[in-house]
Amino acid sequence: MALLSFQHFLDGLDDSLTPPAAPAPALAPTSPSPPREPKKKIPIPKFADDLLSAIFDLFTATGNFAHLKIAVQVNTFLYNRYQPRLYRYIKFDKYNIDDFQLHATLNLASSDSQSPPRRNRDRFLNLCHSIIHLEITDEETSQKIVQVLISRELRGSQTLFKSVEYLILRNEFMRFLQKVDYHALDRTLHSKRVVQLLGRYLKPRHLCIENLRAYDKKNSKSPEVWKVEILKGGWKLDSMTLHHDVGSTRMIFTDVPLQQFFPNPPLGVSSSVLAPSTEDDTCYTKTKVEIYQDYSNHSVIVPADLQNRIKVGDVKIYEESSLGRCTCCVRS
Repeated sequence: MALLSFQHFLDGLDDSLTPPAAPAPALAPTSPSPPREPKKKIPIPKFADDLLSAIFDLFTATGNFAHLKIAVQVNTFLYNRYQPRLYRYIKFDKYNIDDFQLHATLNLASSDSQSPPRRNRDRFLNLCHSIIHLEITDEETSQKIVQVLISRELRGSQTLFKSVEYLILRNEFMRFLQKVDYHALDRTLHSKRVVQLLGRYLKPRHLCIENLRAYDKKNSKSPEVWKVEILKGGWKLDSMTLHHDVGSTRMIFTDVPLQQFFPNPPLGVSSSVLAPSTEDDTCYTKTKVEIYQDYSNHSVIVPADLQNRIKVGDVKIYEESSLGRCTCCVRS
Protein backbone atom coordinates (compact mmCIF):
# COMPACT_ATOMS: atom_id res chain seq x y z
CA MET A 1 0.00 0.00 0.00
CA ALA A 2 1.41 3.39 -0.98
CA LEU A 3 1.82 6.12 1.58
CA LEU A 4 -1.21 8.39 1.58
CA SER A 5 -1.12 11.95 0.38
CA PHE A 6 -2.18 14.45 3.00
CA GLN A 7 -5.35 15.15 1.01
CA HIS A 8 -6.53 11.66 1.97
CA PHE A 9 -5.87 12.59 5.58
CA LEU A 10 -7.96 15.74 5.19
CA ASP A 11 -10.74 13.66 3.65
CA GLY A 12 -10.85 11.75 6.90
CA LEU A 13 -11.87 14.90 8.75
CA ASP A 14 -15.02 15.02 6.63
CA ASP A 15 -18.27 13.87 8.20
CA SER A 16 -18.76 11.27 5.47
CA LEU A 17 -16.44 8.89 7.30
CA THR A 18 -18.63 8.51 10.35
CA PRO A 19 -20.48 5.27 11.09
CA PRO A 20 -23.67 5.12 9.02
CA ALA A 21 -26.63 6.32 11.03
CA ALA A 22 -29.65 4.11 11.66
CA PRO A 23 -32.64 5.01 9.46
CA ALA A 24 -35.11 7.42 11.06
CA PRO A 25 -38.47 5.90 12.09
CA ALA A 26 -41.35 6.59 9.72
CA LEU A 27 -43.78 9.30 10.83
CA ALA A 28 -47.30 8.21 11.74
CA PRO A 29 -49.97 9.44 9.28
CA THR A 30 -51.85 12.55 10.43
CA SER A 31 -55.20 11.35 9.08
CA PRO A 32 -56.64 7.90 8.46
CA SER A 33 -55.97 6.60 4.98
CA PRO A 34 -58.27 4.31 3.02
CA PRO A 35 -57.59 0.63 3.48
CA ARG A 36 -55.18 -0.88 1.02
CA GLU A 37 -54.34 -4.37 0.12
CA PRO A 38 -51.30 -5.44 2.06
CA LYS A 39 -48.16 -5.47 -0.07
CA LYS A 40 -45.94 -8.43 -0.08
CA LYS A 41 -42.69 -7.53 1.61
CA ILE A 42 -39.64 -8.21 -0.46
CA PRO A 43 -37.08 -9.77 1.84
CA ILE A 44 -33.90 -7.71 2.10
CA PRO A 45 -30.88 -9.97 2.51
CA LYS A 46 -28.93 -9.34 5.68
CA PHE A 47 -25.46 -10.78 5.76
CA ALA A 48 -24.03 -12.08 8.98
CA ASP A 49 -21.03 -10.17 10.31
CA ASP A 50 -18.65 -13.06 9.63
CA LEU A 51 -19.77 -13.22 5.99
CA LEU A 52 -19.45 -9.44 5.61
CA SER A 53 -15.97 -9.68 7.06
CA ALA A 54 -14.96 -12.37 4.58
CA ILE A 55 -16.28 -10.36 1.62
CA PHE A 56 -14.77 -7.04 2.60
CA ASP A 57 -11.48 -8.54 3.77
CA LEU A 58 -11.00 -9.62 0.15
CA PHE A 59 -12.23 -6.26 -1.15
CA THR A 60 -9.76 -4.33 1.02
CA ALA A 61 -6.90 -6.84 0.91
CA THR A 62 -4.62 -4.58 -1.18
CA GLY A 63 -5.06 -1.70 1.26
CA ASN A 64 -6.51 0.50 -1.49
CA PHE A 65 -7.68 3.73 0.14
CA ALA A 66 -10.81 4.01 -2.03
CA HIS A 67 -11.85 0.45 -1.15
CA LEU A 68 -11.33 1.06 2.55
CA LYS A 69 -13.34 4.27 2.33
CA ILE A 70 -16.25 2.36 0.77
CA ALA A 71 -16.05 -0.34 3.43
CA VAL A 72 -16.30 2.04 6.38
CA GLN A 73 -19.48 3.58 4.98
CA VAL A 74 -21.45 0.33 4.74
CA ASN A 75 -22.42 -0.05 8.39
CA THR A 76 -21.10 0.46 11.89
CA PHE A 77 -19.63 -3.04 12.12
CA LEU A 78 -17.44 -2.52 9.04
CA TYR A 79 -16.60 1.02 10.11
CA ASN A 80 -15.16 -0.25 13.38
CA ARG A 81 -13.32 -3.02 11.54
CA TYR A 82 -11.59 -0.97 8.83
CA GLN A 83 -11.36 2.61 10.06
CA PRO A 84 -8.05 2.02 11.90
CA ARG A 85 -6.49 0.88 8.60
CA LEU A 86 -7.41 4.01 6.65
CA TYR A 87 -4.58 6.20 7.85
CA ARG A 88 -1.80 3.79 8.74
CA TYR A 89 0.59 5.13 6.10
CA ILE A 90 1.12 8.90 6.02
CA LYS A 91 3.74 10.92 4.16
CA PHE A 92 4.44 14.50 5.23
CA ASP A 93 6.40 16.80 2.95
CA LYS A 94 6.94 20.52 2.39
CA TYR A 95 3.85 20.67 0.18
CA ASN A 96 1.35 19.45 2.78
CA ILE A 97 2.92 20.11 6.17
CA ASP A 98 1.33 23.58 6.42
CA ASP A 99 -2.11 21.96 6.10
CA PHE A 100 -1.29 19.53 8.88
CA GLN A 101 -0.04 22.34 11.11
CA LEU A 102 -3.19 24.38 10.39
CA HIS A 103 -5.55 21.50 11.18
CA ALA A 104 -3.64 20.68 14.35
CA THR A 105 -4.09 24.29 15.46
CA LEU A 106 -7.79 24.40 14.54
CA ASN A 107 -8.61 21.09 16.21
CA LEU A 108 -6.39 21.11 19.28
CA ALA A 109 -6.33 24.77 20.37
CA SER A 110 -6.69 24.93 24.15
CA SER A 111 -7.82 28.56 24.45
CA ASP A 112 -11.26 28.71 26.09
CA SER A 113 -12.44 31.33 23.62
CA GLN A 114 -11.31 29.32 20.61
CA SER A 115 -11.78 25.73 21.72
CA PRO A 116 -12.87 23.55 18.79
CA PRO A 117 -15.91 21.27 19.05
CA ARG A 118 -15.09 18.10 20.98
CA ARG A 119 -16.18 15.99 18.02
CA ASN A 120 -13.67 17.67 15.68
CA ARG A 121 -10.87 17.29 18.20
CA ASP A 122 -11.61 13.60 18.76
CA ARG A 123 -11.75 12.93 15.02
CA PHE A 124 -8.37 14.60 14.42
CA LEU A 125 -6.77 12.74 17.33
CA ASN A 126 -8.18 9.39 16.18
CA LEU A 127 -6.77 9.88 12.69
CA CYS A 128 -3.32 10.78 14.02
CA HIS A 129 -3.36 7.92 16.52
CA SER A 130 -4.04 5.44 13.71
CA ILE A 131 -0.78 6.30 11.88
CA ILE A 132 1.62 3.34 11.96
CA HIS A 133 4.04 4.26 9.14
CA LEU A 134 5.22 7.88 9.20
CA GLU A 135 7.41 9.32 6.45
CA ILE A 136 9.33 12.59 6.93
CA THR A 137 10.82 13.94 3.73
CA ASP A 138 12.72 17.16 4.40
CA GLU A 139 13.96 19.88 6.75
CA GLU A 140 10.86 22.09 6.73
CA THR A 141 8.57 19.13 7.35
CA SER A 142 10.52 17.94 10.37
CA GLN A 143 10.66 21.42 11.90
CA LYS A 144 6.91 21.99 11.58
CA ILE A 145 6.08 18.54 12.96
CA VAL A 146 8.23 19.39 15.98
CA GLN A 147 6.50 22.77 16.36
CA VAL A 148 3.17 20.95 16.67
CA LEU A 149 4.51 18.30 19.05
CA ILE A 150 6.02 20.77 21.52
CA SER A 151 3.22 23.36 21.48
CA ARG A 152 1.69 23.90 24.91
CA GLU A 153 -1.34 25.54 23.32
CA LEU A 154 -2.39 22.36 21.48
CA ARG A 155 -4.01 19.82 23.79
CA GLY A 156 -2.84 16.27 23.14
CA SER A 157 -0.23 17.24 20.55
CA GLN A 158 2.59 15.45 22.40
CA THR A 159 0.96 12.07 21.75
CA LEU A 160 -0.25 12.61 18.17
CA PHE A 161 2.14 9.97 16.82
CA LYS A 162 2.08 7.59 19.77
CA SER A 163 1.15 4.64 17.51
CA VAL A 164 3.95 5.10 14.97
CA GLU A 165 5.99 1.91 14.68
CA TYR A 166 7.84 2.56 11.42
CA LEU A 167 9.67 5.84 10.81
CA ILE A 168 10.94 6.57 7.29
CA LEU A 169 13.51 9.35 6.80
CA ARG A 170 14.01 10.52 3.24
CA ASN A 171 17.06 11.91 1.50
CA GLU A 172 16.37 15.64 1.98
CA PHE A 173 15.86 15.17 5.71
CA MET A 174 19.16 13.28 5.97
CA ARG A 175 20.94 16.13 4.15
CA PHE A 176 19.44 18.45 6.79
CA LEU A 177 21.20 16.33 9.42
CA GLN A 178 24.45 16.79 7.52
CA LYS A 179 24.45 20.50 8.39
CA VAL A 180 26.71 21.81 11.13
CA ASP A 181 24.04 24.28 12.26
CA TYR A 182 23.88 23.81 16.02
CA HIS A 183 25.16 25.91 18.92
CA ALA A 184 25.26 25.00 22.60
CA LEU A 185 22.92 27.81 23.75
CA ASP A 186 20.78 28.05 20.61
CA ARG A 187 17.18 26.87 21.12
CA THR A 188 16.07 27.34 17.52
CA LEU A 189 15.04 24.30 15.52
CA HIS A 190 18.42 23.42 14.09
CA SER A 191 19.04 19.82 13.07
CA LYS A 192 20.38 18.64 16.43
CA ARG A 193 17.39 20.13 18.26
CA VAL A 194 14.97 18.55 15.79
CA VAL A 195 16.34 15.03 16.30
CA GLN A 196 16.32 15.50 20.07
CA LEU A 197 12.62 16.41 20.02
CA LEU A 198 11.59 13.80 17.46
CA GLY A 199 13.39 11.25 19.59
CA ARG A 200 11.39 12.37 22.62
CA TYR A 201 7.93 12.22 21.06
CA LEU A 202 8.29 9.25 18.68
CA LYS A 203 8.95 5.66 19.74
CA PRO A 204 9.13 3.53 16.56
CA ARG A 205 10.30 -0.07 16.43
CA HIS A 206 11.87 0.20 12.98
CA LEU A 207 13.88 3.02 11.41
CA CYS A 208 14.22 3.25 7.63
CA ILE A 209 16.83 5.66 6.18
CA GLU A 210 16.89 6.41 2.47
CA ASN A 211 20.49 7.59 2.18
CA LEU A 212 22.57 7.98 5.33
CA ARG A 213 25.30 10.05 3.67
CA ALA A 214 25.74 11.38 0.15
CA TYR A 215 29.34 10.12 -0.08
CA ASP A 216 31.37 7.31 1.40
CA LYS A 217 33.50 9.18 3.93
CA LYS A 218 31.38 8.39 6.95
CA ASN A 219 32.42 7.59 10.50
CA SER A 220 31.30 8.23 14.06
CA LYS A 221 32.09 11.96 13.70
CA SER A 222 29.88 12.45 10.64
CA PRO A 223 26.96 14.75 11.62
CA GLU A 224 24.32 12.41 10.17
CA VAL A 225 25.70 9.46 12.12
CA TRP A 226 25.86 10.94 15.60
CA LYS A 227 22.54 12.76 15.09
CA VAL A 228 20.86 9.45 14.24
CA GLU A 229 22.33 8.11 17.48
CA ILE A 230 20.74 11.04 19.34
CA LEU A 231 17.44 10.51 17.52
CA LYS A 232 17.13 6.87 18.53
CA GLY A 233 18.82 7.20 21.91
CA GLY A 234 15.68 6.48 23.95
CA TRP A 235 14.12 3.99 21.55
CA LYS A 236 14.02 0.20 21.63
CA LEU A 237 14.44 -0.52 17.95
CA ASP A 238 13.97 -4.00 16.55
CA SER A 239 15.69 -3.14 13.27
CA MET A 240 17.09 -0.50 10.94
CA THR A 241 17.27 -0.44 7.16
CA LEU A 242 19.70 1.75 5.24
CA HIS A 243 18.89 2.17 1.55
CA HIS A 244 21.24 3.45 -1.19
CA ASP A 245 24.17 3.14 1.19
CA VAL A 246 27.02 4.77 -0.73
CA GLY A 247 30.54 3.33 -0.81
CA SER A 248 31.95 0.43 1.17
CA THR A 249 31.55 1.66 4.78
CA ARG A 250 28.53 0.27 6.66
CA MET A 251 27.79 2.12 9.90
CA ILE A 252 26.71 -0.17 12.74
CA PHE A 253 24.49 1.69 15.20
CA THR A 254 24.19 0.85 18.87
CA ASP A 255 21.41 -1.25 20.40
CA VAL A 256 19.85 -2.38 17.12
CA PRO A 257 19.49 -6.19 16.90
CA LEU A 258 19.09 -6.27 13.10
CA GLN A 259 20.57 -3.91 10.50
CA GLN A 260 19.84 -4.29 6.80
CA PHE A 261 21.88 -2.58 4.09
CA PHE A 262 21.09 -2.01 0.43
CA PRO A 263 24.43 -0.68 -0.88
CA ASN A 264 24.76 1.66 -3.82
CA PRO A 265 28.51 1.34 -4.47
CA PRO A 266 30.40 2.38 -7.60
CA LEU A 267 31.44 -0.36 -9.99
CA GLY A 268 34.35 -2.34 -8.70
CA VAL A 269 33.51 -2.12 -4.99
CA SER A 270 33.12 -5.70 -3.88
CA SER A 271 33.46 -5.46 -0.11
CA SER A 272 31.83 -3.87 2.92
CA VAL A 273 33.68 -2.61 5.97
CA LEU A 274 31.60 -2.43 9.13
CA ALA A 275 32.25 0.60 11.34
CA PRO A 276 30.91 1.54 14.81
CA SER A 277 28.67 4.61 15.05
CA THR A 278 30.32 5.79 18.29
CA GLU A 279 33.98 6.27 19.17
CA ASP A 280 33.79 4.56 22.55
CA ASP A 281 31.66 1.60 21.59
CA THR A 282 30.42 0.20 24.90
CA CYS A 283 27.29 -1.38 23.43
CA TYR A 284 26.85 -5.08 24.15
CA THR A 285 23.69 -5.69 22.12
CA LYS A 286 24.32 -8.49 19.66
CA THR A 287 23.77 -7.30 16.11
CA LYS A 288 22.84 -9.25 13.00
CA VAL A 289 23.78 -7.73 9.66
CA GLU A 290 22.11 -8.40 6.31
CA ILE A 291 23.60 -6.96 3.11
CA TYR A 292 21.61 -7.08 -0.12
CA GLN A 293 23.62 -6.27 -3.25
CA ASP A 294 23.99 -7.23 -6.89
CA TYR A 295 27.69 -8.08 -6.93
CA SER A 296 29.10 -11.57 -6.69
CA ASN A 297 31.93 -12.49 -4.31
CA HIS A 298 31.06 -9.68 -1.90
CA SER A 299 33.11 -9.82 1.30
CA VAL A 300 32.58 -8.19 4.70
CA ILE A 301 35.26 -6.99 7.11
CA VAL A 302 34.34 -6.91 10.80
CA PRO A 303 36.86 -4.77 12.74
CA ALA A 304 38.13 -5.82 16.15
CA ASP A 305 36.06 -3.22 18.03
CA LEU A 306 32.84 -4.77 16.70
CA GLN A 307 33.70 -8.43 17.10
CA ASN A 308 32.20 -8.57 20.59
CA ARG A 309 28.81 -7.70 19.05
CA ILE A 310 29.00 -9.26 15.59
CA LYS A 311 30.17 -12.81 14.99
CA VAL A 312 30.98 -14.27 11.59
CA GLY A 313 27.71 -16.17 11.49
CA ASP A 314 25.76 -12.99 12.23
CA VAL A 315 26.58 -11.48 8.82
CA LYS A 316 24.47 -12.58 5.85
CA ILE A 317 25.17 -11.55 2.26
CA TYR A 318 22.53 -11.80 -0.45
CA GLU A 319 23.60 -11.35 -4.06
CA GLU A 320 20.20 -10.14 -5.26
CA SER A 321 19.08 -6.84 -3.76
CA SER A 322 15.54 -7.61 -4.91
CA LEU A 323 15.42 -10.35 -2.26
CA GLY A 324 15.59 -7.78 0.52
CA ARG A 325 12.47 -7.10 2.53
CA CYS A 326 12.47 -3.78 4.35
CA THR A 327 9.66 -3.84 6.89
CA CYS A 328 8.82 -0.22 5.98
CA CYS A 329 8.87 -0.57 2.22
CA VAL A 330 7.26 -4.02 1.87
CA ARG A 331 3.79 -4.08 3.39
CA SER A 332 0.93 -6.51 3.18
